[in-house]
Amino acid sequence: MTPDRQKYLETLLFEWLVLDFQPLYLLKSPSFRRFINALNENFELPNDKKFRKRIFDAYEFSQKQLKQYIYENSSSVSLTCDLWTSRSKQGFLGVTCHLITPDFEMKEITLAIRYMPYPHTGDAIQKELEKIISEWELQDKVFFCTTDNSASMKKCLNQISWLQRLSCTAHTIQLVVGKGLLAAEVLIARAKRLINFFTSPKQNERLLDAQKKNSEDPEEEGDLHTIFYRAITDVETRWSSTFIAWERLIILKPYIDIVISSLNVSKDRNAKDDAKRLMKINLNDDEWNTIRDLLEILGPFAELTEKLEGTKYATMSYIYPGIARLKKRFRPTIEFNNNNLDLETNDDAFEDHQFKEVDEDDEPEARRKIKINTPVNTSGLLNNIKVNLYKALEKYYEIIEKEALVATLLDPRKKKMKFADENEKEFAKNSLYEVYELAKNDTNIQQESHKPKPKKRKLSKGYVYKESLFSDDEYDDTQTEDNEIERYLVMAQIQSDQDPLKWWDVNKVQYPILAHMARKYLSIQATSGASERVFSDAGLIMSAKRTRMKEDLFEALIFLKRNGNLVGGMFNNDT
Repeated sequence: MTPDRQKYLETLLFEWLVLDFQPLYLLKSPSFRRFINALNENFELPNDKKFRKRIFDAYEFSQKQLKQYIYENSSSVSLTCDLWTSRSKQGFLGVTCHLITPDFEMKEITLAIRYMPYPHTGDAIQKELEKIISEWELQDKVFFCTTDNSASMKKCLNQISWLQRLSCTAHTIQLVVGKGLLAAEVLIARAKRLINFFTSPKQNERLLDAQKKNSEDPEEEGDLHTIFYRAITDVETRWSSTFIAWERLIILKPYIDIVISSLNVSKDRNAKDDAKRLMKINLNDDEWNTIRDLLEILGPFAELTEKLEGTKYATMSYIYPGIARLKKRFRPTIEFNNNNLDLETNDDAFEDHQFKEVDEDDEPEARRKIKINTPVNTSGLLNNIKVNLYKALEKYYEIIEKEALVATLLDPRKKKMKFADENEKEFAKNSLYEVYELAKNDTNIQQESHKPKPKKRKLSKGYVYKESLFSDDEYDDTQTEDNEIERYLVMAQIQSDQDPLKWWDVNKVQYPILAHMARKYLSIQATSGASERVFSDAGLIMSAKRTRMKEDLFEALIFLKRNGNLVGGMFNNDT
């Protein structure tokens, strides 16, 4: 085998190991080595020492390439950052970078997933974040950093005077919904108890069996494409997981009823005991109907959360329209009541420790926990929840960041602001003008590069001169430059299913200053979801068999997995 062929096959092997989360111990596995030898006995399988060297070489090469890419393709970038704890209880800081290229393509680059020794204080995070920004030479480019609402993240960003912070909108919506549903915390607990009942292997099997036997088309029972549903448990820190769990629960309700009926007629004692338990914890009709109604109420929150967590499109311009529409949705119909909703504490409807089954004859101290054995009185509950949701929206979104307003106007799908009143529109427009003036004065926007070069004039004898006798009749570009905002706002709003970035790419010559601003403001991430997705990959790499992996190798593997194909490959073909 030639050296080039050997190197090529090694590269393919390394890419497979990195991109598909394959464990490094495969390189030492005798059975894997026999398999590779059977495929090509002339290929020399590299050892893990060589693999590690290639990984660090690729990490260094890719980082250099990406640093140059950011320098050439951005005048401004925005970041997200978040903390994650691995299986081995080690802390890591994840940082992602977001930019819009001159061709108006949204790009996401994972800058780091850096080991953070305990304690994870605001000062410690600040030091590491500034170090990462410095390593990437982004001090003059970073515009915004989106983080969660933890005290340490707030302190970190407050201490970096030159970097602005945006609170993760998904986390704030979590607070809003958590407060809004406090009135339904007993119903939430009762639904969760029912869901948990069907997550045990035995009850799950019964639920699947009920679906198979009662399929609408019995002929398709054995079809591989037939879908049968399992109960889904929720995650305390994500209200949307509760929403999804409830959606599934509603789908499963008729099959839960079938399971109850079949257990009741069974002669098996254990089955009868399960039937008794299931009937005790099952929801009554009013509770089932209330959950259906809650899904309708919370649907817009779920839709907005999903929109805001994207990374391949502009999300910043969804914040203001989304929150404004949510407020409007509840404002006209609600009747304010005198419930004392506490918006200052951290209590919300999703805290597991609040829920405990309590019998009526338990000791008084046990009754401090809420009782979930008695069905919920649903009278007035939905109205109560709507009131709480509106109050929470008003509290947490009393002021919308100016940057969110500007981003909304710079989105050609939303610039007419049909969801806002005249005062809000005027304030947003003034904010746009304010930023526009700063952009004109403080940025090096090379407008000339967008303008067509003036044609040279020729006399009949071939003499070339620069200025036409009738040049004052030609297009006056200085006037349109001053009126970019007015010209842009008066144009028709594009359809909601069109891509605003593609629109800007087509129209950037007409609006050079606004196009520059669009690249800056539309790159801000509405949520810290990008960093959280890095941790999803991190969890796969830091598997149960890899908990002893060194931090530098772990970071290199994550970096290459996330960024490997952004600049044409992770390996330098010259080495």
